[in-house]
Amino acid sequence: MLSKLGLSFVLFFLVSGHAGAQVVLDPIAIPTITVLPIDTTAAPYTCDQVLAKLQAYQSMATQHNQSVNSFFGQVVQKVGSWYNLLSPLEGTSQTLATGTFSPIHDGSMAIGNVSSMVMQNSVLLANEVDRLVRSLAACTLTPVTN
Repeated sequence: MLSKLGLSFVLFFLVSGHAGAQVVLDPIAIPTITVLPIDTTAAPYTCDQVLAKLQAYQSMATQHNQSVNSFFGQVVQKVGSWYNLLSPLEGTSQTLATGTFSPIHDGSMAIGNVSSMVMQNSVLLANEVDRLVRSLAACTLTPVTN
């Protein structure tokens, strides 16, 4: 049975709003975005390689865009769920467990990493388009007749 002092202590925390709140924030999933396999030092393609390389470019760009969109889509969902969990605590005094906000920190690190990867891949994709343009410029095109 609680002593009078113990009961007073518990009632103080409950009445004053200092009772610990159980808040668990879901983490942001680590993305699977990687550096695209584009060699920026390679020579231009031969004319017979250009079509296949254009198709490979399209596939890489599409996959990259889908990965980035998927990552940011789940970030939006997570941040929304964090808001829904935390907003009822606004204007109250709460004690949250150590580490409660670790998913926010870890998520910001993941967003920073994805941002860096997107910038790096954007440069690589631009370099690949330049290489494809230079390759096409070197080709002799013959008109197609029906």
